[in-house]
Amino acid sequence: MQDRFGRLALSVALILAAAFVFQPYVDRLLFSGTPRTVEARGDLAEAERTAIDIFNRASPSVVHVVARKAGPREAGLDEEDVQSGTGFLWDNSRHVVTNSHVVAGTNEVAVRLASGDIVPAKPVGVAESYDLAVLQLDGMRPLPQAITIGTSADLAVGQAAFAIGNPFGLDQSLTTGVVSALKRRLPTSAGREIGNVIQTDAAINPGNSGGPLLDSAGRLIGVNTRSTLPPAPMQELASPFRWISSIGLCRSSSATAGSQRRASESSPPTKRWPLASAPRAWS
Repeated sequence: MQDRFGRLALSVALILAAAFVFQPYVDRLLFSGTPRTVEARGDLAEAERTAIDIFNRASPSVVHVVARKAGPREAGLDEEDVQSGTGFLWDNSRHVVTNSHVVAGTNEVAVRLASGDIVPAKPVGVAESYDLAVLQLDGMRPLPQAITIGTSADLAVGQAAFAIGNPFGLDQSLTTGVVSALKRRLPTSAGREIGNVIQTDAAINPGNSGGPLLDSAGRLIGVNTRSTLPPAPMQELASPFRWISSIGLCRSSSATAGSQRRASESSPPTKRWPLASAPRAWS
């Protein structure tokens, strides 16, 4: 009886082993079909090539700005103490441009470069009336090339627009669209309106604030922000960047710390101040 049970168990084991070994061959015999082939794609469309080229050229100049709110810190509230946005390298003097509301009310600012390196920074000029701020990066490490500058003076409704930023803290995101309207007005937290604002349908989400809006040549045409203040509805907007040079945000390096942080918010946009470096030329 015991020998019969042993032979039976051995037979079952042999059958299972044979089924395991021969299963691929059985499956191929019973379920064989024509293998699917990968379809070769043609050339990228011109619009796709343009978007890829713009991102590859401009994204190294785009940075992630992270700031910690001033005041006493409470345990367990670290996330609430931090606010972030986007910025871009303005010149070869280690200046970064962002929105003023990204760094408002903070006492510690750090910038994460496209390479992942984190560099401490400090505001050297803030103009809440134009929602613009300029940061000075610490250190001496080499930086990527500054962003290419264009002009918003000759924009036309319908032309392509590209936004690069860090929405929801996700680095290096590209969104595309068109210039939807010109000469919009943007209310600011300082109680005044910014004129000649660009409206676009390129998605600008929380975290995109302060990033560059680019034209189809990859040139800077505006500084991205998003309207959330009444009476304006929520819109994707970009401030004309020419005010960076015209409201005196980057003062000469010989200025005192107090005057560096003094924004010329009461000055008209036509008043010019010396920059810490030679003024960037519009391309």
